Amino acid sequence: MSGLISKPRTQFGFFFLRKLVNLRSDQQDIAARGKFTADKILLFSILLSFIAIMICVFLVIVFYQKLPPVLPLFNQLSWGEARLGTKIQLGIPVSIAAIVLLINPFLSLLFYKELPLVSRIISITTLTVAVLSLIFIIRTIRIVV
Repeated sequence: MSGLISKPRTQFGFFFLRKLVNLRSDQQDIAARGKFTADKILLFSILLSFIAIMICVFLVIVFYQKLPPVLPLFNQLSWGEARLGTKIQLGIPVSIAAIVLLINPFLSLLFYKELPLVSRIISITTLTVAVLSLIFIIRTIRIVV
């Protein structure tokens, strides 16, 4: 029965701390990058995230002059002026998606060798944020224009 006992859960948390503190050797980094680019889930999710963010940027640039000075951006708030935001605030979801796209591939690369599932979850999260940002931009522009 004692042979079936697994490692304590606290070691999982220490793994992340060790990864951030200890740097891998160059050979391990090269080997991890080779597998990282061969993983289709990671590659396609990051590529599709980039495409979704570029579409968001394109839509904002194309329709910026046609937009009114205030937009209904904060739809969870009660009716009135609290729901309205300026045209420049339309860039907030695009900026958040871009920041997530810049940070998450590095985290995925960092954890890929030992925890490929975590890397895939991180990259799919990046795709989710980018697609939700794209949906938000499209719906907001459709309402106004």
